Amino acid sequence: MRITAILGLGLLASTQAVAMGNGCPQGQTNYFNCSSPRVMTLCGLPDGSGLHLLLEGIKLGKGASYSAQQLRPGTVAVGFDDDGVHYQLYDDESEQGLVIETAKGKVDALVCKGGHNSLQALAGRLPVAE
Repeated sequence: MRITAILGLGLLASTQAVAMGNGCPQGQTNYFNCSSPRVMTLCGLPDGSGLHLLLEGIKLGKGASYSAQQLRPGTVAVGFDDDGVHYQLYDDESEQGLVIETAKGKVDALVCKGGHNSLQALAGRLPVAE
């Protein structure tokens, strides 16, 4: 299963993702970055287009339809579907992380320990989640 492969990657993929500087290709904006418990970075163009998630060095969501959601004041979530799996990055006042839900309903939550995010910048640039 793809989600198991993503979460079970080793040090090599983590090293490759970190080696990109801010985690994104040159000319792209880093909207979300976390190095623990998994290396993950949401990259895209400054206008919010071209988004993709790098999770342990694997590029996800390229060309996917992204949406933003204000869960409550101060909390923004950005989500997309890739290969039958739903990914939702969130930024709460007290924590940030990634929730992964498979088509069969299995849910994994990765709560970041440190990192950078500016998901709020995408709130007005993406369609509102239903």
